Amino acid sequence: MVLGWYVVPGARTISLRDRVVSGYWSPVGNRIVLAERAMMAGPLVRHEMLHALVRLPGHPRNEFLERCGGVVVCVDDCITAAGPPPVPSAGTPRVGSDALSLSVEVNPPLPDGATHGGYFTITVLAHDPADHAVVVELLPSGDAGPRRGITRWASVAPDARTAHRRRAAPSAARRSRRGVKPD
Repeated sequence: MVLGWYVVPGARTISLRDRVVSGYWSPVGNRIVLAERAMMAGPLVRHEMLHALVRLPGHPRNEFLERCGGVVVCVDDCITAAGPPPVPSAGTPRVGSDALSLSVEVNPPLPDGATHGGYFTITVLAHDPADHAVVVELLPSGDAGPRRGITRWASVAPDARTAHRRRAAPSAARRSRRGVKPD
């Protein structure tokens, strides 16, 4: 079946039933509708494309947080709809975050205002050097938020502030642009 693409001119968001979103996929006619100001947000576009590919209602955890986590945006309602993460086996060892090996990649390696419009990515990779699964115990946050794990900083625009979000979806890495909400 052919996928139809639609853009709402000049829009930052779209009203969809009782919610405000930046884009959505409709199984009726297999259509993706995007707000014009969000149509270049790769993670959002890929999120809606994933809906069109899997053709399942909601946000199956396996697809949106596990197989495609970090490639498609999945925040707030998407995480809730995906359901809780799998429960590890009772005998799975628990370790502190210092048991992980961390590395950081910056792309481009020497960011400047002339390359990619000043945008750059920082990727933090956490590797479990053990030859078996482990559960990493995170330190308390000190407030009402989720425990502190790996956090991310994202530039919203070349002249804008930076945004900081704690990872709220256990077992899944995720990336998103501030102000862009999938359906």
